[in-house]
Amino acid sequence: MADFWTNISSADLRGEGNVELRFVIPLLHALGYEDDDIDSKFPVIFQEGRGPGRKPEADFVCFYGPLHTRDTSLLVVEAKRPGEALPNGKAQGESYAAKLRAPLLLLTNGEALEVWQLQATQESICVLKTPVSSLATERGNIERLLGKAAVYDYCRSFRVKTILEASADYGRYETTELKRILQHEPSIVRTLRRVADGEQPASIETDRLLAECPSGAIVVASSGYGKTTLSSQLLRQAIEERWRASRPLLPFDIPLPDLEQSAVPILEFISAYRRTVLASRRHPWQ
Repeated sequence: MADFWTNISSADLRGEGNVELRFVIPLLHALGYEDDDIDSKFPVIFQEGRGPGRKPEADFVCFYGPLHTRDTSLLVVEAKRPGEALPNGKAQGESYAAKLRAPLLLLTNGEALEVWQLQATQESICVLKTPVSSLATERGNIERLLGKAAVYDYCRSFRVKTILEASADYGRYETTELKRILQHEPSIVRTLRRVADGEQPASIETDRLLAECPSGAIVVASSGYGKTTLSSQLLRQAIEERWRASRPLLPFDIPLPDLEQSAVPILEFISAYRRTVLASRRHPWQ
């Protein structure tokens, strides 16, 4: 996006909202981040069960891949209104970056820009400080520090980001499946009754199914009780755990009524279903 670098101006930036809309977002796009990579007002949870009040949130967080978690975070952005001193935002932004395990923090008020980088010692240092008016001359340094591919390469030096190594080779199938299920609103964890022959029924939370039932489970419930939603949740969890542990087995979400009506062996059905999924969705990076 050469137009961004040749038309940088802070003259019309009035208020924090305009800094975000007219400067930060175009800058992130120029650095290679797609809309799907960027989350605005991303919640940062420091302690579960906090009382009422405004919940902490980062202005922007950039991620690698469709899963937006601490394992895939690349960059935290804190924007201030023009005229506001950047040091006032460093402590807050740094706490967000540390909690989200993002290795880079970008601070800007539309007039000046600072980049703070996490080092191997877990301390952050300021690696770039420049007025926005000089941004074009610093383009090479900014792309080297903040470009999506550059930050990904930097993350590979941190063991906490091993999920990036696995997700780099997950293929088109898992990407398209994640994009499909992540379009739906998240649902709450539910409690199931676990019934075994000769044993008293026991409770099990739905987010523990994969761990406690490694050989599989059959979930029985009436229509409308969330079985399809649970299936999507388990697929996301299985993909995320596969990436983190670098497991070779691929998870599949297969509609059993369609399998039964197809009258073909399950492996043949999975292969055909997978081809259909890939053909119906364009991979975002190819």
